[in-house]
Amino acid sequence: MKVTPTVNQTTLLAAPEEVAAAARRVAAEGIVCVPDALSPEACAHLLREVEAAPFVPEPETTGPVQQRLDTLELGDELASYPAIRELRDELAAAVQRHAPLRAWKPNDASVLRYRPGETIGITPHLDGRRYGLVVAVVTIAGRARVSRHETREGPPVQTWPIEPGTLMLVRGPGLTGPDERPFHSVSGPIGDGPRYSIGYRLDTTRTS
Repeated sequence: MKVTPTVNQTTLLAAPEEVAAAARRVAAEGIVCVPDALSPEACAHLLREVEAAPFVPEPETTGPVQQRLDTLELGDELASYPAIRELRDELAAAVQRHAPLRAWKPNDASVLRYRPGETIGITPHLDGRRYGLVVAVVTIAGRARVSRHETREGPPVQTWPIEPGTLMLVRGPGLTGPDERPFHSVSGPIGDGPRYSIGYRLDTTRTS
């Protein structure tokens, strides 16, 4: 019987070349979005893995930031979430093709569920200082708008539509300097139903 050789290929990330290209741009641009980085089938698979998980409501006010969302904190313990673990590994492999990001080995994952019917998701904010090099966020369900701001109080200077399958890369400390994180905001879900996103980060405070 003839055996057909297997071919190594990603199972969730539909556009690894586009992700690698985005990784090369994020240092200069601060935020880069890649539409259709995941297929609808991959998004549905990931959503099934987390939809019934025990999300925790976040405070609506955290310092100057307003937010309307629930969180599933996973950290680096992804044995019960194999698809989220597989996507992490595929994203890391694509991002690491860009030499300055070869040290990006995400060790922290979380899932956010943005509440339907809310105008805001998160008002202008900076990602945590401890998240080094780049933060990767993949939307697996729902739609929204993400905007970059020059300052916390300033108006949007650039806005992207976010749909299922969109990957967003956000510049973190250590990529271009000690701290060049961009302010950004997220709208509430557009249309019916919540929006789900998965975030992958390199937490520099964790020991390997």
